[in-house]
Amino acid sequence: MMELNCVSCKGQWYIEETDGMEVRYCPYCADKIWEQDKAGSFDKALLKIVRMSGYGILKERKRLAAYLSDLAPDHRNEIRIFSKSCSDTLINLFCASDQGEHTRQQTISKAKQMLLDREGLSQTWTDMIVDELVNVFGWRSDESRL
Repeated sequence: MMELNCVSCKGQWYIEETDGMEVRYCPYCADKIWEQDKAGSFDKALLKIVRMSGYGILKERKRLAAYLSDLAPDHRNEIRIFSKSCSDTLINLFCASDQGEHTRQQTISKAKQMLLDREGLSQTWTDMIVDELVNVFGWRSDESRL
């Protein structure tokens, strides 16, 4: 089962596994939820996917990569690195911070250290992944809590 969330009315429902593209309208408010046009940039595609599917999609690496490939086909390297690097541990770290277990700045520092040490990523890729997660979790608009 796949969980879907409407950005407009905040409705939540479940559907059978699908590529996500044939579900086009919210059953509660009839707002358009999936558009088949390309999102263009990697960050816009990622944000759109998480808004539609919830944070759980970040733990489903293959499905996330498939959605990103559909919406941002020109960003193959970013898709590959991001989807392979987003471990359950990394996503759980961000979710725990969102629930107030530690500060966002502590989470960012831990995440960067994890990606540099455990994953062996470069500083550039580490910064990109953490920046995308900060954006997806909506922390950009609340810089004061970082």
